[in-house]
Amino acid sequence: MLVVILMQPGGNPALRIATWNGSNWDTLGDGTSGFVQAIVVTSNFIYVGGNFAIAEEQTVNRIARWNRNTNSWESLGFGISGNVKDMKHDGTYLYVAGNFETASDIENVNEIMNNVSRWSENKGWEALGTDTFVGVDNQVNALVFSDDNLQLFVGGNYGIAGEINASNISIWQEEESKPTPDTENINMVYPNPFVNSLNVSFEDEPDQNINTSIYTISGILVSSQVLPIENGLLTIDTSLLSSGLYYLKFDNENIDTAYKIIKE
Repeated sequence: MLVVILMQPGGNPALRIATWNGSNWDTLGDGTSGFVQAIVVTSNFIYVGGNFAIAEEQTVNRIARWNRNTNSWESLGFGISGNVKDMKHDGTYLYVAGNFETASDIENVNEIMNNVSRWSENKGWEALGTDTFVGVDNQVNALVFSDDNLQLFVGGNYGIAGEINASNISIWQEEESKPTPDTENINMVYPNPFVNSLNVSFEDEPDQNINTSIYTISGILVSSQVLPIENGLLTIDTSLLSSGLYYLKFDNENIDTAYKIIKE
């Protein structure tokens, strides 16, 4: 199946995207409300990106996917803040490039991405980089994977990628994989979203003290405390935090992981 960007295939109305099966044109529902500039096809989905707000009467914010099993449009979180220029899929992640500053998993909570990002079913939107050194400082126009999919070539009109100088092209690759942290003894982080306090319940965890840190989405440390686990429960005072998205990180000999948390 070929998916193309157009307005009126074979005389049939198609709002900015349609399919061609070798002999006939077809549409993808009601299409999108603005132009489509990038398409990626997988076995279950057709991902589209460009400059549109709506697909099938849903607010999707410049990126969406067509579910080939249900024949319906779906959003990717709450989309991104600017135009999509190119996309690539490596079997796990959808990598997205363009001219945008943020992406959103949760309504009105915007995470800094800086013109390139990736999305997956399990993890939602993720920045490429660490701390505040994420993405690139200007528009990205093209993405290409190496033959083994281990390196992503990022081309555009920019001078900085992460924390290094780069003249319009750079390479993104994962750091050497690390053993998966042991998180089985963390049972629940609740309530999430929260207001003035946050609880963490532990399974089979003896009473002890644990290092607890909270970071902003840009990687700035805003709280660091050593708190007690008592009867399998840890309680964190969050009354001084402003509303928004944060990362909660635990660090002791048994736990080394982080969770997205939301202050209302």
